[in-house]
Amino acid sequence: MLFTLLAGTALAQQFTWTYQAGAVLSPDPGSSWANNSISNPSVVFDTVNSQYVMAFESRTSTVDANCPNGVWDVGMATSPDGVNWTMLPNPVVAPNPASNNYYACVAAHPSIVFRTTTSAVIPSMYLYFKSEGWNGVNNGIGVAYFRFDGAGDPYVRSIYAAPAVPATGGAVYATPHVIRQGAKWRMLVQQYPDIVEFVSTNPTTFPDPPSMRMELATYRTPIVSWVVNEFFNPAYVCNDDPVGNFDLRMFPGSRDTNAGSVVSGAWSTAVAHKTVLNFALNTTPEVSWANNDEWRHWDMLGLTTGDYLVYFDEKDVNGNNFIRLGGTDLGWSNASVRTRMCP
Repeated sequence: MLFTLLAGTALAQQFTWTYQAGAVLSPDPGSSWANNSISNPSVVFDTVNSQYVMAFESRTSTVDANCPNGVWDVGMATSPDGVNWTMLPNPVVAPNPASNNYYACVAAHPSIVFRTTTSAVIPSMYLYFKSEGWNGVNNGIGVAYFRFDGAGDPYVRSIYAAPAVPATGGAVYATPHVIRQGAKWRMLVQQYPDIVEFVSTNPTTFPDPPSMRMELATYRTPIVSWVVNEFFNPAYVCNDDPVGNFDLRMFPGSRDTNAGSVVSGAWSTAVAHKTVLNFALNTTPEVSWANNDEWRHWDMLGLTTGDYLVYFDEKDVNGNNFIRLGGTDLGWSNASVRTRMCP
């Protein structure tokens, strides 16, 4: 299923984006696992502890012959305001090459969803991540389950023994973004050069993770000028249209990779009604860039005001990634932050 393009004014909307100066989270020189580069942020608001939680990836210094793409951890940080962050001292998902499990080498591209149980206010999170085992084999999208300790810091309760979305037939899945819509969990992932979507088949089970094994659609169009060689990083949010015409929104990117390296890229927005599986894609980009040092990956938070926050990573002059913050309203209040639990 391809994107349906809508030429009306609804999709001609262009937001005005401003950016916080400098980094909101940088590598920690004193860390043994996050001292070089941190990237691929995913951010949620913890409504119970009144704080933001960020998951991010970090390439470690571990060298192992079974891991040709390196060894990548997932770390977390917390913040009272979304601007000033404190990194947890240890990674929350730390692959072990000796284990030879599905994420023995790589846990990266995190996507977190905060929720509370229906019977009690018990804060918890699911974390989905790209996984690689030995020899660079992509094993799909893994999942971990988190709770919060007395200080409000997240800690992993379990990392599941099998991927939520196993990669079969040579598929390579990356940059997952997950929301819960009504009774179902939905996941957008990149399957180069396209974006594919999965929906849960056991949506009501908790705390067991949803199994997302049914592919719904492939989102790809060569018609729009800013889409070049690939779609990637489909940041997923609950839409804020007050009349309910469009109930889901993604912010996908595209990159020019024909020459083997990124020479340009852009991202824009796409919307879909909750009862329709295909999205309508903006024909013009929201943001464009000219090299591989900018806008490498990003995550969006929707606000009840109709605005958005974007956390994204860039490279510094030494080639190390750090996290930045932008948005359509940088004077937002914590109370206005939407969850990823959509109606």
